Amino acid sequence: MIEFQPPPRACPACTAENLPFATTCSTCGVDMRQVAAGGGPGGPSGSAVGRPRGGSLKLAAVIVVLIVIGLAALDLTGIMGLPHGAAPSVPAVSAPGSVAQVGSARPSSSAPAISSPAASPSAGLVRVGQPVELAGVERHTVLRVEAWPGLSPPGPGQRYLAVEIQVTALPGQTARFDQLYYTVGNAAGMLRNAPQVGRQPALAYGSVGPGQSVVGWVSFLVPDPGPFILNYHYPLGTNGETVNEVVSLQPILPPTPEPVLPANPSPGSAALPNFGYPGALPSSNYSGYGAQLPGKAISAVSGSWVQSTAHCASRESSSVAAWVGIDDGGLQDLEQLGTEVICRPGSTRPVYRAWYEMYPLPQVAIPMAVRPGDHFSASVTKRGTTWTLAIRDTTSGAHFTINQTRNSAAIQALWVVEAPARLLADGDLQIVPLTSFGRITMTACSAVAGGVRRTIVDSHWAHYRFDMRTTSNTAKALTSRLTGGGSAFSSTWQHH
Repeated sequence: MIEFQPPPRACPACTAENLPFATTCSTCGVDMRQVAAGGGPGGPSGSAVGRPRGGSLKLAAVIVVLIVIGLAALDLTGIMGLPHGAAPSVPAVSAPGSVAQVGSARPSSSAPAISSPAASPSAGLVRVGQPVELAGVERHTVLRVEAWPGLSPPGPGQRYLAVEIQVTALPGQTARFDQLYYTVGNAAGMLRNAPQVGRQPALAYGSVGPGQSVVGWVSFLVPDPGPFILNYHYPLGTNGETVNEVVSLQPILPPTPEPVLPANPSPGSAALPNFGYPGALPSSNYSGYGAQLPGKAISAVSGSWVQSTAHCASRESSSVAAWVGIDDGGLQDLEQLGTEVICRPGSTRPVYRAWYEMYPLPQVAIPMAVRPGDHFSASVTKRGTTWTLAIRDTTSGAHFTINQTRNSAAIQALWVVEAPARLLADGDLQIVPLTSFGRITMTACSAVAGGVRRTIVDSHWAHYRFDMRTTSNTAKALTSRLTGGGSAFSSTWQHH
């Protein structure tokens, strides 16, 4: 299955995903700083959790690259106001104010809506703690900037920064958040995008409903020297248009110690309820639950379900999958297995099968018969670099186990009913219609976090519900509240 966090971004022709956020194109080697400094399409096209990317921005990306190459050929650097070989300077930074509360007045420096795809940042710098309303959709606040030790030592002349950000949807609005919307620039004009794995809880991507907020960290490996500024590109959803905000990242505070939690902490020991995570997250392809314990690894996850009977509509292909898994919490690796139903165009006969996946590697079919009404139990276990994936049909007695080797973090436990996505020829992901599956109930859901086995509802860790909805906010699958002592839930089909 395709996890709700995206695969590594490809750039076959300097795609729109890369233009504002990469320093160097990973495929063709183009210096993307020139494109970022000159405008570019201004950010991703805007998507909720699941991020199937459209192709409409890619043509604009190619055009921008051609323009930049043309300007370089004509040697128009002087016309643009820069001496040969010089990089754009970073504006001087001002002293920050105190951290403002959500709901504070909109500052005069908030960025206006930009009508051109080649959006440029607003002239004024926003201070840390200063909330800004953007596009009439969200209130965006940089709460804190910290020196972060990182997951591995930085190279010479580099340092890690972690930026704590709060996104609040305005009344009547749904606000998207995505770490791809951010870059950090230094005094030499060098831009860096967020690495795939950063400080937790990460502001990865998703959306929040009217009046709701999400708080998380966006992390960067930046080149010295400072001062540093944060560039925030909020997409308006059409033609690559964005609203841009520029935030002065001062002061850089010492790192906050990671929470040192006992093996079985007492309820309420976390500084924030649910460790600061929202209780629910809208998703374009997930129904189910996720959980994690900040600072602690997940070493096992397990769950059971009954394979439901699916109904295929002959006019279209569709799919639905039920699975358990563990991911790295930062967009790269996901280890998972479960069952799936596939409906093919022109046929009303569903195909049932089992599979496992070491994402982003391809999915692998499991040689096991899957029948409606059969009871399945699955688990993913991590010991060092060895991952064990196991599934058993407790009705027929059939079972499958495989060991895989991977050096990957284990941050988030997942119990999911999913609308899978398929990889298109241009590298985009497309979520397929959701097969009418009736209802799938997952039971005996638990995971080992910090050496202790916990049910989903355990108050000693963060847990959250995924609500699968279309981009127009139509429910695709309803996720129930937790039952069975916090270890069970149901997902009920609503819309393809």
